[in-house]
Amino acid sequence: MPDLPAPPVSDAIAKLLSSVLPPRAYEYLFALIPGGFFGASVLAGDPKLVRKLFADSYTHLAFDYSTKLCLALTFAFLVGYAFMVMVFVVRKLLSLLQRLNTFIWAQFCRVLFLLSPPVLRMLNWTQRPLAVYFVRYLQDQYVPIPWIAATISDEDTRRCWARLARRLLLDRYGIKHENLSQNEWNVLYLTLGTVDPGEVHGSIGLVASEAAGWCGVAAIGLAPALANRNYLALCAFLVLTGLLNDYKIVERLNDPRYLGFLRVRALMREYTQQTHIVARHRPNAEPDANRLQE
Repeated sequence: MPDLPAPPVSDAIAKLLSSVLPPRAYEYLFALIPGGFFGASVLAGDPKLVRKLFADSYTHLAFDYSTKLCLALTFAFLVGYAFMVMVFVVRKLLSLLQRLNTFIWAQFCRVLFLLSPPVLRMLNWTQRPLAVYFVRYLQDQYVPIPWIAATISDEDTRRCWARLARRLLLDRYGIKHENLSQNEWNVLYLTLGTVDPGEVHGSIGLVASEAAGWCGVAAIGLAPALANRNYLALCAFLVLTGLLNDYKIVERLNDPRYLGFLRVRALMREYTQQTHIVARHRPNAEPDANRLQE
């Protein structure tokens, strides 16, 4: 499945906020997108309900406008953040469903693979190219089961990671790989280098847009007037695009080779930082004598 492009507007906002806020702190502000969409939907669908809530607040709570604005932003943040957490719960459910579906399909192909040789011999089709291809396809389908690491070989990514890790351990920490046991290498494979959360969970903008779609569906319960064709089409579009992105991410995270790619990228970033550190502390080059004579 091709990668879904990240929204350019959300990426531009992320870059702007990342220059002002601490690293990745801007991600919490994306919760205001679905929360704000929820509040705007309720306001557009049932203005009387919102007007009644404001009138009750004027009566019972003697707050100024700035305090009420802070409370409204806090409410939008809590609602949006709750629905963004729900998106990750949906991903977990999709992961379980994909594993169950893969297991059922693998067992079905296994049964067909065991039954196909006697049936093909009975029909005298054992030498036909199409029958041979069908048997090989069944064998390839029932052997790989994603959550069993031994069935999908990620040996190539581990070897690439080990080559980079040896150089990084020697240059940054002065540790020779001959002094490490296999158990220590297993620990380093899980801890050496920091995997970028954006590569694991995908674009935070797509998560916020899917959460906004679910917020829109929830807003219909408070404002039944929103249950029209255009509004439902907008919510369905946001939810479906988010579910497609969730399926892509779940499919990748169930692939050990892709997880190996992420660890190799993390190690390359660590090595790049080490190269920059060495370059900053390297003394200036000596002047060229021939150039000075000129």
